[in-house]
Amino acid sequence: MAAMAIFVLLPTLPPARGQVTQPQDQPPPEPVASPSPAPATESPAPATDSPAPAAKPEPPADKPPADGLWQDLKHPLPWWTWGFDLRLRETYIGNAITLDKRNPDHEWHWQRQRIRLWGTFTPLDNLEFNARIAWEGKHFDRPLSFANWSPTSTVFDRLNVKWKDIADTGLTLQAGRQDLMLGEQWLVMDGTPLVGSSNAYFDAVRLTFDWDRIHSTLNLVYLEQDAEEDNWFRPLDDERRYIVEHDETGAIVWFTNKSLPKTQFDAYFIYTRRTPALANGDQAEVYTVGARAGHQFQERLKGYVNLAGQFGRKNGEPLCAFGSLDRLSYDLDDPWKSVLRLDYEFLSGDKPGTDTNEAFDILWGRWPRFSEMYIYTYAGETRIGDMTNLHRVALGWTGHPNAKLELCSDYHLLFADQNTFADRPGFSGGGCFRGQLLSTVLNYKFTPWLSGQLLGEFLFPGDYYTDARNDPALFLRAQLMFSF
Repeated sequence: MAAMAIFVLLPTLPPARGQVTQPQDQPPPEPVASPSPAPATESPAPATDSPAPAAKPEPPADKPPADGLWQDLKHPLPWWTWGFDLRLRETYIGNAITLDKRNPDHEWHWQRQRIRLWGTFTPLDNLEFNARIAWEGKHFDRPLSFANWSPTSTVFDRLNVKWKDIADTGLTLQAGRQDLMLGEQWLVMDGTPLVGSSNAYFDAVRLTFDWDRIHSTLNLVYLEQDAEEDNWFRPLDDERRYIVEHDETGAIVWFTNKSLPKTQFDAYFIYTRRTPALANGDQAEVYTVGARAGHQFQERLKGYVNLAGQFGRKNGEPLCAFGSLDRLSYDLDDPWKSVLRLDYEFLSGDKPGTDTNEAFDILWGRWPRFSEMYIYTYAGETRIGDMTNLHRVALGWTGHPNAKLELCSDYHLLFADQNTFADRPGFSGGGCFRGQLLSTVLNYKFTPWLSGQLLGEFLFPGDYYTDARNDPALFLRAQLMFSF
């Protein structure tokens, strides 16, 4: 495994753009009756501090159980740790893309098998090399128009060097393929949306400065996301897929301060430049400026407010947009350790008839933050997971009946900010109510290494859609996860 951490550290040259085939994981831009390609979503790679537990991300698989024997197996040498995980999923979706049960491809039913193997080589106390290999296969029962078998490429979804506390300055450098999860992962989480939860990596260089004297942290990130899979590191088994619709370069400045009691303040600046690689890719330069404030008001009451504004150009138009993600949560302090939460999210929509694009760009937030199913409905507006034009009010509850069982339920009221697509089939001319979304998830920890999940979601569309696209939608999923 030590060799795995270093034998492909040099970037490889990508093939010519014309040699890459059209991706098989990308759904149609609008609901149509013709065959649809295979879905590319569901929850992404591990995340932390998810803002909506109804779409709960997986726990970090790299953390071994506390048992001494397993620790010894995972850490056989002082300079080497390793591990693997296997995720099995059975998923059913009804009407989520078309909202029309008459469409012959309205039902999707498939199985997913993802396996990952990783290792960390630590030649010095503050220097480590990290590598992880990931592969996933998908078998489809429905729609019949899909190919039965759809494997992803075998890729290094983590391959980086990390130098911590350089010369006792508090500065950490991490360079290479890595995870980026900032804040509530509202805008920075998933760099590979077209392959869904098979992986979610970024090719990036990240500098982190811990300024202990003022209880602050500064993150500086430069990233490059090529539409193809072999930007910095070539796949071990290349299925010739795209991971995103455009080539991207970006820069992130993220400042966090915790000097005030029970308070955290974040300020951030994000820049991204896109060049289209697919027909639905963006030609854009987007500047995002935002701030987040979180505070614990009482022992059991806490909340945060996140505001962001955007400007620049996108697809030939000036961009001027606004977004907000806010939460208030209350710990009931009961035997089930119950927590209630109230969420509000706003993503501005594009006003019809103007020369400016007012639609908020979710950047690298195209993952199921609050719903595994609802992201599919955007296939008829933007792209799967590319949410915008939204007001969302949600009430949720999380409880733990025992140490191994967690239950989460959320009720969402969804509205459109603008009637951007009033002239498009399936969208009403004056309605703004997107619908009601109910989601429930059960997580169970069988052993320190084996966990399971049952997830159900129901969407009841509103008058934002016409009667031709107004059938309820259903999402069901069962999952087993083994982590070593």
